[in-house]
Order: sequence, then structure tokens, then C-alpha cells
Amino acid sequence: MEEFLQSYSTKAMRTAIYPDVHNNLSYPPKAIVDEWGEIAEKLLGKTPPFSHNDLAHELGDAYWEINALVVEMGYGFSALILEAADMNVISESVQGLVIDGYLMISKVMGRLKKYERDGNAAQMVLARDYTVQLLAILGAIVYEAGFDLQEILQMNLDKLADREARNVLGGDGDER
Repeated sequence: MEEFLQSYSTKAMRTAIYPDVHNNLSYPPKAIVDEWGEIAEKLLGKTPPFSHNDLAHELGDAYWEINALVVEMGYGFSALILEAADMNVISESVQGLVIDGYLMISKVMGRLKKYERDGNAAQMVLARDYTVQLLAILGAIVYEAGFDLQEILQMNLDKLADREARNVLGGDGDER
């Protein structure tokens, strides 16, 4: 699994087109909030009926954005995913997991803000730890939705390869 996760991280980052890739701690957290919102809309019934496949694609997008953040912070995606897999996430509902995810995202963003402001390496370590917790929460959502992590990540790579072949990595819309 570790080899697959490392491969996923490398392949995913090859599709990164946001500003100043590999030197941008600001863009990925904002993108995570955006993707988490799309997951929340689906799981909390705020969108028209959706397919199980639609949710899988949103989960994959969230992993892509978290991978970008992990790379920007200088950590290994596979190590953080494996660490997250060892955590026991307890929530009474999928809605609770969505809320917990938003809390973790805000904690990550707060620590990165302080790191950028003060240059205090301890803030980066805390951002990393909160990111691991976010990955654990996302993993719990994947599990509750009846998916397998490797399946979600492979679907994400397949979608990105298709978009890259059609030259539509950038832009908006799930069906571009």
C-alpha cells in the first residue's frame, strides 16, 4: 500500500497547476475547504440527488488537495495516510464527521497562518498533526460510504489522466 500511496502522490502532483507549485502553503488549504464543501453538500443533502460515483469523485478530489498540502508542507503523503489509518475516529454520524473535518481544516489553516507569520517550526508540526487527523476523518467517511481508499485514489488518478488527455485540468465543473 505504501508504494501505491507514494506513486499516487507523485502522479497527482504532476497534474498540479495552481500558482507557485512546491512553494505555496496558501492555495491547498483553500482548495481543501472548497472540496470539503462539495463533500458536505452531498452527505448533508444540500444538492440534488447524486450518485455514489459522484461522492467517490469528490472524496478523490479532497485527497488530491490534501496531498498537495502535505507536499507543500514537506511531508510524505504515504506516511501521513498510514499514520491516519492507525487513528480511531469516533463520530455518531457522517454529519459529525463532516463537521469534525471542517474543524480540522480550520486548525490546519490557523497553524499555517502562524507558521507563515512567525516562522515557528512548531506551528508546522501542529499543522501536520491536524492534517493527519483530517486524513483520518476523511478515511472514516470513505469507510462509512462503503469505499476503499485505493479505489478512491485510483479513480482520482484515472479522472485526472482523462482530463489531462483532453487538456481540461483547469477550469470548473465535475464533468469537464
